[in-house]
Parts: sequence; C-alpha cells; structure tokens
Amino acid sequence: MPRTFRALCMIVAATAMLTGGVAHAHKLKLFATGEGQEISGYAYFPGGGRAQELTVEALAPDGSSIGQATTNAEGEFTIAAKYRCDHTLVTQTVDGHKASFLVEAIELAEDLPAFGAAPADDGPPAAEADSPSPAAAPAEPSPPSVTDDQLLAAVDRAVNKQVGRLREQLEGYEERTRLRDILGGIGYIMGLGGIAFYFLGVRRREAGGA
Repeated sequence: MPRTFRALCMIVAATAMLTGGVAHAHKLKLFATGEGQEISGYAYFPGGGRAQELTVEALAPDGSSIGQATTNAEGEFTIAAKYRCDHTLVTQTVDGHKASFLVEAIELAEDLPAFGAAPADDGPPAAEADSPSPAAAPAEPSPPSVTDDQLLAAVDRAVNKQVGRLREQLEGYEERTRLRDILGGIGYIMGLGGIAFYFLGVRRREAGGA
C-alpha cells in the first residue's frame, strides 16, 4: 500500500472519529422544581434547544410510576404530585438519549400524603351542640400573613428556577466550546496531513531527479 494512501486513510479515520463525537455532543437534560402539589420543568439539549413531545415519567422511591406528562412545544411539562416523596423524573428520545432529575420531597406541599402511608382516618363526626350558640358579630377581615417558612419556600422556588436557566446556559456554552475544540482538532490533523503530503511530494521529486 503506498505511503501516501496509508497516511490519507489515517487522516480520514481520525476525522471520522472526531466528527462522530460532534454527532453525540448534544445530550438530553432535564430540570424541574416542586411547588405545592405540582412538579414543573423542561427537557432540553444543551446548546440545541428544548426537547418536544417527550414523555416524562415520575418514579417513586421504590421505582414505581406515580405520574407522567408530555413536553410541549417549549419542552415544558407539569406533573401532579400525589405523594410527598422524592420524585425521580426520567425521559428518553426515540434515538436512545436518556435524562433524569430528582425532585426532593421537601419541595412539595406538606399536606400531601407520604408515599406508602395508609389513608388518613377522619375519625367520628363531631357531635352537634345541644343548643345553638348566639351568632357572633362579624369579625374584621385581617390581612393575609406570610410565615417565615412560606417566604423562604417562595425564595427557594425562585432561586431554583433561575439556577435551572443558568445551568442550561452554562451547559450550552460547554457544548459549543467542546464543538469548537473538536473542529479545531480536525483542522489541526488535516493541516498535519497537508504538511506530510508536501514533504512526500518533495522527496519523490528529489528521488525522481536524482
């Protein structure tokens, strides 16, 4: 096999391996937060936009399914939380890309039942009073108060949403940087190949002129 042809095959093979890395650069990602009795989030490809029409399934700590939803045109989804437990969200594209995300129980409403707990017993009905009590004078409506826990929860939800957007931007930046590095490596290899071909041509001309 001529050396020139062998060198060309090596360059083509190296380029194919690197461009294969480019094809798999976009990985599927999930982000979600819990608020009250709902879990909302979105699926996306870092540097490649949102993932549409994907089924997102919520798994309980024992691995059983406790809810699912489909991402919309913006890659967003909402799942009604039935239990106050950790929810592992999983999704997959048709070509095999998978993603998962954990929403912790602490992010969900405290009045949700614990996973696996028996239904709450309301107890016997309250006894009726022997005699009706005199109607009380209507009280002045008091302004709604916000507890420290509610305020902290609201701040935490807002921070989580901002962190999710920031993480998506950072991952997109990393993917774009990785792609530039790969393309730069391909150019470097092709440049070395060109230099090798040049010196091979010089040596052949010198050998032919000798």
